Amino acid sequence: MRRLRACLRTPRIDHAARFALLAWLFGLIGCYRWSQVPAGVSQTLFELPVDGLLQRYTALLPTQSLPANQKRRPAVLVLHSGFSGDETTSADLARELALRGFVVVLPAYRGQVRRVDGQRSEGKIEFCRGEVNDAEAALTWLRQHEGVDGARIGALGMSHGGCIALRLAQRAPALRALVTMSAPVAAAPLIEHLQSTPFQMFFYNGILASQLRGYVQTQPAQQALALAERSPVQVPMSLQMPMLVLHGTEDQMVPIEQACWLRQSLQRSGRAIHDSQIDTWGKLVKLKNNPCGIESYDININSKLPAVQFVFLDKEDHIYSSRVKRAAHQLAIEFLRTELQP
Repeated sequence: MRRLRACLRTPRIDHAARFALLAWLFGLIGCYRWSQVPAGVSQTLFELPVDGLLQRYTALLPTQSLPANQKRRPAVLVLHSGFSGDETTSADLARELALRGFVVVLPAYRGQVRRVDGQRSEGKIEFCRGEVNDAEAALTWLRQHEGVDGARIGALGMSHGGCIALRLAQRAPALRALVTMSAPVAAAPLIEHLQSTPFQMFFYNGILASQLRGYVQTQPAQQALALAERSPVQVPMSLQMPMLVLHGTEDQMVPIEQACWLRQSLQRSGRAIHDSQIDTWGKLVKLKNNPCGIESYDININSKLPAVQFVFLDKEDHIYSSRVKRAAHQLAIEFLRTELQP
């Protein structure tokens, strides 16, 4: 966001103005220097066949020497938000991870654009379905990369990418760490919410509801099954890796209830939960009022599994304010650094 502000030569904008300027900012996305990466990082493009479709990816590789006691690097799969291809937030986060010594892969899911060269992955957008196959292919590529320690790979997903990350982790329980930010976990209630609040997010909720209905193309009799397939909250048992979940308490697009359902589902599967929050100043503090309320059922805690860290972003919507976004990203980076140690 700092680079984007500098490029647009605008002063710092307040919380409400960000939404009013959202479409404008997307229209000026070309201002971001996709082909330029920081010193100490090299960027390479590659393609993989997935389901008979050619899918496009960007890899970021650290160029600094490894510590003497390490032969291979940890890696992170960064799964971007939205349906337009990799975007500036995921690119910035990927570059920062690469500067910290991680090998990073950014997929441009099927039907979406790889921003570095404008090339589009083949196929059509499916919303958290075929995109999981695209992410799984990238995970296989990382495991086979000679410079990557296959036992130290994590995934980080934002919004739509968070849904993909959760479904990927259910298929790949050997993932060493998982981070999600504002992830939808239950497709049917998400579409119902967007349909019932079409004017929120400056009319985008209504547009998004129509898009999601179009992406989930199936016969009416199979609609429920198709939506359930896109709802990772229903299969929590395989999510046994360390997890960090972040969500804004006033998210108008993916309501906080989505995070609460995931939290509840993980607790019922035996995972301990540690709650905290990032306040409006970007500080990680003790949670005062849990937006998910207090569950009334008995919980069988499996002490052999790591606790899940839930961090609620106080008064934040789906697009985080700059201070909170920076704090959330740093928290995610430190979590991955800790969990992906040798």
